[in-house]
Amino acid sequence: MEIKIKNNLATVTKDGERDYTLHISQEIWREKGATEMVYLSDFLSELPRGCVFLKGVTGCGATSLALADSSNCIICLPTRNTVLSKWVIRDKKTQQIIGRNTEVFPIFGGLNDTKEELTAYINDCMSCGRAVKIVCTYDQMERLYYRLIGQRFSNGKWVFDNSPSALCININLYRLYIDEVHQVLEDYKTPERRENIRGMLNVIARYPKDMVTCMTATPLERKYFFDEISGLDILTVDYGGFFADSPNPDKLKRNIVLRRSKSLGVDVYKIVREYLDGQQFGNCHIFINSVNFIAERVIKPLMKHYGDFNVFKDKIRIVCGENESNIQKIRKAVAETFKDKDVLGKTPDEVDSVIMEQMKQYRVFGKFVQSINSETRKVNFYTKTAWLGADVFDKNGQIYIVSDGARKSTMADISTQYIQILGRIRDSSNSKVIHLYSDNRYLNEDGKCQFLEDMTDRERKRNIWLEHLKNLVEEGIDDTSDDVNREMLESKYYLTFDKRENKWRYDKYLQWNDEISYKVVHEDYRSGANLTKAMVQNGLTDVEDKPMESEKIKKKSTTRTSFKKLYLEYVTLRNGNQDTLFADVNAMINLLETREPYLFDAYEMDKRHDFRLVRALNYKRNAVISNIKIERNSGHENDIKSNIKKNFRVGVLYSTADKKNKLATIENKLHLKQKIKLEEYCKTESVVKRVNGKPERLTKIIEWI
Repeated sequence: MEIKIKNNLATVTKDGERDYTLHISQEIWREKGATEMVYLSDFLSELPRGCVFLKGVTGCGATSLALADSSNCIICLPTRNTVLSKWVIRDKKTQQIIGRNTEVFPIFGGLNDTKEELTAYINDCMSCGRAVKIVCTYDQMERLYYRLIGQRFSNGKWVFDNSPSALCININLYRLYIDEVHQVLEDYKTPERRENIRGMLNVIARYPKDMVTCMTATPLERKYFFDEISGLDILTVDYGGFFADSPNPDKLKRNIVLRRSKSLGVDVYKIVREYLDGQQFGNCHIFINSVNFIAERVIKPLMKHYGDFNVFKDKIRIVCGENESNIQKIRKAVAETFKDKDVLGKTPDEVDSVIMEQMKQYRVFGKFVQSINSETRKVNFYTKTAWLGADVFDKNGQIYIVSDGARKSTMADISTQYIQILGRIRDSSNSKVIHLYSDNRYLNEDGKCQFLEDMTDRERKRNIWLEHLKNLVEEGIDDTSDDVNREMLESKYYLTFDKRENKWRYDKYLQWNDEISYKVVHEDYRSGANLTKAMVQNGLTDVEDKPMESEKIKKKSTTRTSFKKLYLEYVTLRNGNQDTLFADVNAMINLLETREPYLFDAYEMDKRHDFRLVRALNYKRNAVISNIKIERNSGHENDIKSNIKKNFRVGVLYSTADKKNKLATIENKLHLKQKIKLEEYCKTESVVKRVNGKPERLTKIIEWI
């Protein structure tokens, strides 16, 4: 392992045979400021070599550092969206996308995946003396590797390419980064991707170990390391301890609100409606790993409610796998919304035909599916393809995590996926994250023992199956035969067919996935108490699910409240103490000032008294207003009252212009610094009368205060 530290701003300690910790110097706080993010580039010249690099937090600039240094490199990422997010250039102040980084060469299926495109890019880099920076998906890694070393795929295997356009790169001079390495195991269990993941692992095994860096922000147990990386040292960045010593550690924390739901579909739909109808501040970012859930439980009822998709077509964004299957799920949900009125008396086949026609009509709904680099909308959904290493920018974003106890794919592992999700919105000043979940009440305390017993029984039966499958292969029956239940063999006994070796084998990586899944589903989500315990163990803070006064008023303008509650929240917002506030702070302040016009003056007055005066007045509204008036025109209070009574009469109606002129005369006469508010000295009511044939709003004085 090799580590290049800048200016002694970090130190390394050895914690075990192959375990090391990188400690960041506290001197950085003096350079960066108490609440700023500290990036890896602040204390490292380049990313460490030859190790599994546990960087501790997301958004610390690991891939940015790899792309910025002078070395040739390949950065391998889990999804297309993560690749695309590294291909853009953002304005440093606004974070708006202002162009593409032409020095980065992205590769995934359908983009730059030909030999000719790759050759042209590398030749261009060599002619300009520029470092090669390739960013690709896991699935493209093996193909990329063999093309770089001058081979082509022929008759099921890689052979040397003798064509004039063939590359012949010294791969030992290229650094290899496997980002989000914790996700490799998760992706491996998907049959459609497994061969490509094996191909990537094969490349890692062939690569010089001192040129490989596997990165992740999430804890990774060594026992779940793939064989190809098990020999690497582990280097952990102690960001947790570093931030704990910050002058303002709470500013750097995320606070989790656990919200148990009896009906997730209803609750998520309600949240989306509140944002679309302007009853919530900022924008919402909902992380749930199910396009079906989004289509059936959100888009479909929205169509039923609004009746016209034009109401919300530009307000919803779904960042998921950009494939026809996901788009079809959304179109079908919309089409089925309107089938009831069109299918009366029709046969099942005719009903299907109606739905297909509706799906064609609502082809535009495919536009809901967007890439990670698309503009943020009022409501944003993300599936797992988006929350792994991708960047989202929204200062007023509110994160929601949705976990369905009945769907394993939606359950966020507190020790791994939580950290990924929490770091996706890079610039949010919002410290609160709302986790909606339904626990699985059918799981019992004896589940773990049963799980272990089941594993022992599976091992015995697996050996029997292996012998049987060996005989089938000898008889010429492969994994595509009807005699073989491939799904059952994989999911229950962890048996897969190796086409390269033409035999069935036990795949421990599939069993590891089951063990991890068991922990998430049967332990963390068995109850709310377990979920809280898991969060605390992983350094997260559980906070009370209590809405702010401004949030209540935003939902319902007639909400009853008190001057004290409004003022205390206003002071918190104005003073910047919004550690547990998550929405658009400026909008919250404006709403409070609209609801209670004296908040601004009360705050300014209280600030002059070190925020002790309003509390001394017991937050009584009338007492606070009286003191505001006294301070506003100190020394002139009696003169103001006397002049107002001379110029105005009880029971008389005054036009707006007349009232304004009379008050201005008094202000000029007494040389007042502040404008007079008539309502502070008398009770008034607004009356509409016709003057010269036109309606005019007049002010009538009822009585003196």
